[in-house]
Amino acid sequence: MKGQTAELSKYFASYHRWECPEARTSSTHCQIFGTKDGPLLRKGQTNRVLFYAGCFNPPHIGHLSFLQRAFGGTHDINVIAAVILPLDSHSLRSKRRVNGQDLILSKPDRVRLWRSDARMLPEWWVYDGTVDEWDIMRDKVEEAIERDGFDFQFVVMSGPDHISRFRTYSGWSWSCFETVTSDAGRHSDLVKPDGNSKEKLKKTKSKPRTQKKKSRDRKNARRLAKNPLQVLKVKVCRLKWSKLWVRFVPADGEPLDISSTQIRDIMEGGKLSLDELHERLKGMALSPEVLTEIFARQSSRDVSRNWL
Repeated sequence: MKGQTAELSKYFASYHRWECPEARTSSTHCQIFGTKDGPLLRKGQTNRVLFYAGCFNPPHIGHLSFLQRAFGGTHDINVIAAVILPLDSHSLRSKRRVNGQDLILSKPDRVRLWRSDARMLPEWWVYDGTVDEWDIMRDKVEEAIERDGFDFQFVVMSGPDHISRFRTYSGWSWSCFETVTSDAGRHSDLVKPDGNSKEKLKKTKSKPRTQKKKSRDRKNARRLAKNPLQVLKVKVCRLKWSKLWVRFVPADGEPLDISSTQIRDIMEGGKLSLDELHERLKGMALSPEVLTEIFARQSSRDVSRNWL
């Protein structure tokens, strides 16, 4: 229906400050999402977009698994897209001083590793600007969307390293009051070894993702009895008298305990040839062939510096 929907990408493209040659020759501006017909905003609902910020030095399949589960486990609340924000390089440099590691991938390289991976969905956009530029653009995008009569909300993704039984989580992160967490990327202490949620989430509202309508409950029950792995319960914890909530979306298999630190240790170990490194990175890093190429280029540059 005319006026009841709008393309989300147009709002991002209008305020994205990059030099895009296509913008000079095409009325479609820069393509933000991976499809011609991208995510649509709809009136009469709260349109949500996941926001996933991190160092991603480098991005790995744990990050991807978290994003896949978060995106798949939020369609019922009208999540239509996701924005991925690799943090600025100075954030990584300060982290390196603490951990004593040398390998830092540039922001363009980390953006490229995300974008090059074949498992990326067309509804996901990797933002390549700075954090400050994102903050400015986000404000403008939200204002424009609201001005056009659409209800819109960003939902921040936060992993088990930020949300756990033994840490206080305010519920407010990256100017978002709605949060999605999961054990898909790494183990979470919110989940018992048997796969059930711990005491902290017992009082939250549980929603089986496979439940559609009451008339289909019995059919679903028979199907789930045959395949218990499909019983994937989403838990939502709400703070009374507030809009704040945290949604826990469980992994659909064994959590992937892979870390960027682990990958950097392998790359910096100096024991593998480039071919061996490429093989080792498969099943761990996003775009392993691109990451191997980046590391080879960076290593050659470091060797050249040592000869100066």
